[in-house]
Amino acid sequence: MLNDWIKTIVEGKKSYGLEIIYKSEEEIEYKLIQTVLIKGQISIAENVKGSSFKELMDIKWDKSIPLFLSISGKGVLRKKVKVSNRENEVDIFQKALPNTKIDDFHFQLVEANSDFHWLMVLRKSLFQKVEGIFQNLGIHLLGLELGFLPIQNIAHLLNVDEINIDKLKLSLESNRLVGVEESTSPLNDRIDLAGENINSDKLMAFANSLRFFNPISGVEQNIFAINHREFTQHRIFKLGLIGALSFFLLLLLINFFVFQEYNTEYSNISQQLAINKGQLDKLKLLEAEVKRNEDFFKSTDLISSSRHAYYADKLAESKPQGISWNVLKINPSKRKIEKGEDVDFQIGLINIKGISDQTAVFDQWVKRLEGEDWIKSIDIKDYQSLEKSNQNAFFIQIRI
Repeated sequence: MLNDWIKTIVEGKKSYGLEIIYKSEEEIEYKLIQTVLIKGQISIAENVKGSSFKELMDIKWDKSIPLFLSISGKGVLRKKVKVSNRENEVDIFQKALPNTKIDDFHFQLVEANSDFHWLMVLRKSLFQKVEGIFQNLGIHLLGLELGFLPIQNIAHLLNVDEINIDKLKLSLESNRLVGVEESTSPLNDRIDLAGENINSDKLMAFANSLRFFNPISGVEQNIFAINHREFTQHRIFKLGLIGALSFFLLLLLINFFVFQEYNTEYSNISQQLAINKGQLDKLKLLEAEVKRNEDFFKSTDLISSSRHAYYADKLAESKPQGISWNVLKINPSKRKIEKGEDVDFQIGLINIKGISDQTAVFDQWVKRLEGEDWIKSIDIKDYQSLEKSNQNAFFIQIRI
């Protein structure tokens, strides 16, 4: 089963079957069928008829599909030869056609019964012309049969004792071709072949295509060994190329999605870093302001009492999210300090200026401060909205 699965992958599920009928050395008739194996069932995907080599060459061939050929008509000699067990194929050929140079011909032998064989003979020059066409087209020709012998390969699928095909009446017995007569009877219209209805004039082409799925010996299989090897290598190369391209495409897609995820995460972190940096800068500014105020109070001996630190700590503890300070002054000066003048402070007052994101938060903060026992009163000196912003600027004065 594993070997069959590998064979199907490597060699594919499609096959061409072609019958060429020579009317003369230059005039032909051909019938082409493409079959495909789907879920264990063989069906016809394409069938074409024509009457010239040019038409045959103009077909849009799929070079990845193998071709199996039969040749009949003028140029194909048919004989029924009596044989013995001691004779090999060459002996039978020379007995049937004495004084004939065997190297000039392709021939095929098929058993009719225990005493007789069918011998089909074709001049190599006729086959070489056809072979050259397919070599130029890049089509892999994997098998050749002669005359009506392809019917022998599907005899076990036919439910008839006689069949009319190509002006011949073929007699079947025990899945063998036992008799052939010239006939003027019309062709069988359609033939049931294992559940597939086939036009009788396409039966030979169909039988040829089936050789891919059920290999049977034909004309000197060694002459097609190179073609079969090249076909297998071609399929392996194509599958390998598709596999490699698919792998690299998948790798590129994975890299793309990983990069997208990394880039998104990087953007989020960069944005958060920028926000945090802004807040950190504000914090540093406030710390610097507090440090300047602290230095000032220390230098003026206003912070000698721990009460000032207590007030600052309590105010900082009470400040909610959404409230930021720009100015915090405990015992502020009454006026702008001029060089050379005495400093006059407003003892018992605390001035706070800042920004409020929401009025409700600001009101709650003021109410909380009013509840502190160390605060006597709070006077809201200013509260106004900032332009082009949802924030509000405030100035409150606390009496302690």
